[in-house]
Amino acid sequence: LEVPANAHARYDAFHRKYGYYVNVQKNPFSLETAYHFPFGAQLNFQKMQMAAELLLDYEAFAPFCKTNTDTKTMNCTITQSEWQWIEANKKLVYHIAANRFLRGMVRLIVGMCLNVGMNKISIETVKQSLDAQQPLAKSWSVPPQGLFLEEVRYPYIQTKIT
Repeated sequence: LEVPANAHARYDAFHRKYGYYVNVQKNPFSLETAYHFPFGAQLNFQKMQMAAELLLDYEAFAPFCKTNTDTKTMNCTITQSEWQWIEANKKLVYHIAANRFLRGMVRLIVGMCLNVGMNKISIETVKQSLDAQQPLAKSWSVPPQGLFLEEVRYPYIQTKIT
């Protein structure tokens, strides 16, 4: 696959998609879940889904950026934000796609959704935080285990790279 000589893998991408895998049932014999986040708390899936969908209404995401970053703008265009329950494996998968992501953004969003699912914060609190562009009082950056880059798209490559 030939690309322009001045192509840049990071800056030329116009679409990125991440998946975050949460294993809700421990299985020490499963190699598939070795790189998933083990999490056994009771969760309200509907509330988590509502929190994820709320993000589609916003463009600025300062509450979901790690502190002490040199990022000039907090704007991102999120095109997908949803949870998926996979019954066969007893796991949750968070799917998010956007034109760009802030440092630590996906892990902070997953932490927010899990906090909403455990009723530690309300969807209204998340909305207020996004409206004010202020960090959540109960901000949680989940561990990196579970985070996967699943897709990247470039303007000069017509097929998806997954």
